[in-house]
Amino acid sequence: MLFLAALALTLSATAHAADAPASNDPIVLCVSLSDADQSHPVTSDGVGRGVFKLRRGDLTLDWEIAFKNLSGPIVEANIHGPQRPGANAQALFPLAEKAGAASPLKGSIVLTDGQLKYLLNSRMYANVTTARHPAGEIRGQLQRVRPGVICPTF
Repeated sequence: MLFLAALALTLSATAHAADAPASNDPIVLCVSLSDADQSHPVTSDGVGRGVFKLRRGDLTLDWEIAFKNLSGPIVEANIHGPQRPGANAQALFPLAEKAGAASPLKGSIVLTDGQLKYLLNSRMYANVTTARHPAGEIRGQLQRVRPGVICPTF
């Protein structure tokens, strides 16, 4: 009887291990940007959606962010932190290589240990500025999602 209980426990643990993501699977984060997430009053039809993937092996963060309906060309697009939703923080790194970059923005960066901590604790946000809204037209907090979840797109 003891043998059967041990066998059942072993089989159960093996089944759960098979369901767990492989340790080299990327950590996925989604972002949804809008004027409503800005810390200052902004009225804009601009919206954005994006996906960030953190490669575990070398701490490289890859991203792709699409946006539309902004009041004009982007001036800057950055990741800011550490901060919670609704408050402001310094820019940590750019999402766009230059002003006027077109949608979608794509890029990658190797994170520092501090940036990794901010990212995994949902303390980073994306902010897109335009000439009409120099402090930010659309903004969104990066949110980690469960394995297999697909970030919303347009």
